[in-house]
Amino acid sequence: PNAETGRPETGKEFAARMRNHFRLKGPKPPLEGVNMGQETLTAQQAPSDVTEFPDDLPATTPPSLVDIVSSSQGLDLMEIIKGRYGQDGFFSTIIERPKEYRNFRVEGGYIYQQDENRRALCIPRIVVDRRSVREMVINEAHSVLAHLGARKTIAYLRDHVWWK
Repeated sequence: PNAETGRPETGKEFAARMRNHFRLKGPKPPLEGVNMGQETLTAQQAPSDVTEFPDDLPATTPPSLVDIVSSSQGLDLMEIIKGRYGQDGFFSTIIERPKEYRNFRVEGGYIYQQDENRRALCIPRIVVDRRSVREMVINEAHSVLAHLGARKTIAYLRDHVWWK
């Protein structure tokens, strides 16, 4: 039966149908290494664009999500949330009784959620310039990841920040 009957088209049928639409040409000869009238330099003669770095340079850590949010929004996120955990119902109890919450650390005016292999900055439910700080963090994480979708954004957020 014909492909028009609803069955899938075979490879041979497709090739026969496309025969008049395309012309198959062989590969062109490679141009790599061909002297185009310029003097050829050896590797030792060519100017180097490689920069030498000393072996003892300190390793730099990539910027955290908090640093990125602070710089792109024009706000100092760390200063905004410092001391404002009391405005959030959940985090206010941690501030009042930190020893009762083993997964949390209160240090320098900030609360961190901590487990055996990571430490995340807690973001309280507060509003700055009529925008939720959590919303700002989510938007920036989404942008940093080049709009790769909800799953990757959530995974990235889990590595850096925490809220309930």
